[in-house]
Amino acid sequence: MAKSSHILIDGQQHETEVGQRKPSSLLQLAGKSAEDTSLVLEDGQVCANPDDPIDVVSGQKFTTREQDLSDTPDDKPICYFVNGESNSTIENPLTVQSILQNAGAGAAIDTLELESYYLENTPDGRRYENLDDMVTITEGDNFLAIHVGSTPVANLNCDDIIMEELEKLALDPRTVRIPDSKYAVMFDMAVKHGAYKGKSLQITLSFQEDGYPEYPPHFVHFKSNIKPAKIPVHSTYQFEGENWSVYSLPPSDFWDRLPSSEKNMKTYLNRHLLRVLADL
Repeated sequence: MAKSSHILIDGQQHETEVGQRKPSSLLQLAGKSAEDTSLVLEDGQVCANPDDPIDVVSGQKFTTREQDLSDTPDDKPICYFVNGESNSTIENPLTVQSILQNAGAGAAIDTLELESYYLENTPDGRRYENLDDMVTITEGDNFLAIHVGSTPVANLNCDDIIMEELEKLALDPRTVRIPDSKYAVMFDMAVKHGAYKGKSLQITLSFQEDGYPEYPPHFVHFKSNIKPAKIPVHSTYQFEGENWSVYSLPPSDFWDRLPSSEKNMKTYLNRHLLRVLADL
């Protein structure tokens, strides 16, 4: 247990624990908020970040002052999403090339083929087709990086492979044609963990990039009454009289590192889709 002692803040004595303390907790002792007040050390140094611990010793003296622009960093990172993956930047605007390059494999983007992508801001539909286009980013922007290369996934052979693999897993799949998708497959799957444990959910998978199994399903579709927590909706549509929501959920944390022999629907379902269902 840390030793308790006394310190001075603006000439007033306060009892506190010595050792590593956050400036915000010391400001609270003085009845002040870290939102508009900064803690100042004896040598005049301002504790700019109220959550970065400082060393506190017995008898130490502090003063406080109202914050101004010199107390806080000039630039605050802006958070945005590319293919559902979180990114942040201090620079703004950014080129399309920078956005794609920074997102990289984590967002299922092949950085060796950046010229084959265009960028779309999903909330307002703005499209950026040149790598040199400047994109002004606002907090929470959600971008989709769309590959526009060749389309082997539409080849009947690829479709047959996917269907065969799912049929071997006894999922009774069927191909469906839905808005903005060249190829999608629908099936029912039992949920093993999470809020829907023990239930069977109807699921649709579709692709962003062509060339399965090198590129696995990128989008997971649920009926709109299923709402995954903390995952932004990419798009919505109606199919066979029901509302569906589309989510960008690529298995990019492990798929690229798999040997070719393991890139199949069994791996996709067991290592990726089951965890998605568990988080619903």
